[in-house]
Amino acid sequence: MISAIVVGSVALSMVHVLMPNQWMPIAVIGKSEGWGRFRLGRVAALAGLSHSLSTMIIGVGVGLLGMKLASISVEAMSLAAASLFYGGNPG
Repeated sequence: MISAIVVGSVALSMVHVLMPNQWMPIAVIGKSEGWGRFRLGRVAALAGLSHSLSTMIIGVGVGLLGMKLASISVEAMSLAAASLFYGGNPG
């Protein structure tokens, strides 16, 4: 299960990085500013790293929120089921 998620994530990342909207702005700015390949590479690496880290942070946050909501919904469903089973009268 985890290996399928990792393989899917890597494949999606490869497709994602090939989209021109990911690298084209940096290439255009670098060309208009007269940057050399080394500077363009550094800027692209910094942009890619910050993009990846922020995406991972958001993903972890959403995952934690999902886990919390899942545990809350399990408790709520248990209470709802008990309420329905006992006809709203637990005593």
